[in-house]
Amino acid sequence: MSRSSSVPLVAFAAFLNATTLAYAADVRALDGPVILAKAAPTATYIWDATAYVAQLSSDHILGDDGLRAAEATATAALAERAKDVDSKDMLITVIYKRTAAGASYGTATFADQQRLFELSVDREFVGKGGAALARSVADGKVPAQIKISVTGALPAAQ
Repeated sequence: MSRSSSVPLVAFAAFLNATTLAYAADVRALDGPVILAKAAPTATYIWDATAYVAQLSSDHILGDDGLRAAEATATAALAERAKDVDSKDMLITVIYKRTAAGASYGTATFADQQRLFELSVDREFVGKGGAALARSVADGKVPAQIKISVTGALPAAQ
């Protein structure tokens, strides 16, 4: 292969790598129950993302990429529910179970819950933004109207 013909291949490989990195986090399908805990004054939801986090771990999407994917999916979940509530603001608390069951009880308990983050946003803003807003969050471009407070961490790679 001549030197001049390898330059376009190198440029294409760099483009492909940059594109892959830009979309490392993604808006994934919601997995786990999202429960309305309080309707007013702020519509407050709790998402048990245990199955979602387990899938992220299985797919080796951890660290910032995994967190961004979860944030984007939580944004999409709020966008889908914006029409169902009348409150001005919406908040979702994302939790997951570190273990499947509490050893001393033999059933799942709150003792093994890990709070991952809270995301709050104006209901109208998230309702209008929908899938495009979630995609923006996945890309790491979080609008000022979305407030995210990270309070936990994803599990380490297995």
